[in-house]
Amino acid sequence: MSRTKLISDQDVLALLYAMLLQDGEKLFTFQSAAKASGLSAPALVQRFATREALLVATLRHGWERLEAVTVAAEAEALMSAKGAQAMLKEIATTEDIPALFLASQRHAELQPLAARWREGLEAALAPRLGPGNKGRVSAALLFAVWQGRMLWGEAGGKGFKLGDALRHFG
Repeated sequence: MSRTKLISDQDVLALLYAMLLQDGEKLFTFQSAAKASGLSAPALVQRFATREALLVATLRHGWERLEAVTVAAEAEALMSAKGAQAMLKEIATTEDIPALFLASQRHAELQPLAARWREGLEAALAPRLGPGNKGRVSAALLFAVWQGRMLWGEAGGKGFKLGDALRHFG
C-alpha cells in the first residue's frame, strides 16, 4: 500500500517551477528539487522516475500556468487595441515567458504546448486589432514584436515600445 502524499504533485511542480526560473536548468537536480519542495530526493524519484521527467513535468506546469494567466487576461481585456496592449502587459508582468520558452526548446514534447499557447494568444488578440485577415496579421506581428521586445529588451535598451507597434498597425 502506498503512502499518502502530504504535498500534491501540482504543489510540488509549482515550487519547482519557481526554482527552475530562478536558478536555471543546470542547477535543476533531484537534490535541489528536494530542497525546494521539502520532499526527499528518493520521494521525488519515486514520483517522477528521472530528472528529465521531473524537468518536463515542471515545464509542462509552467505552460499550464501561462495558459491560465492568458485566459484570465483575455477575459478582462477590452475589445480594442488598448485592450490587446493591456492583455500583453498583464501576461508579461505575471510570467517569465522567455525563460519558459528557452527552457522548453530542447524538449520536443513541450513544443506543441508553446505553439498552442502562441496560436491561442494570437487568436485572442486578432479581434481586438481588426476584422478578418487584418486582425490575424496584426496579431501575429504584434506577438512577434512583443516577444522580440521581451527577449531583447535587456540587451537593446528601451527604444521601441509596444504602443508604437499598435499605432503602426492602425
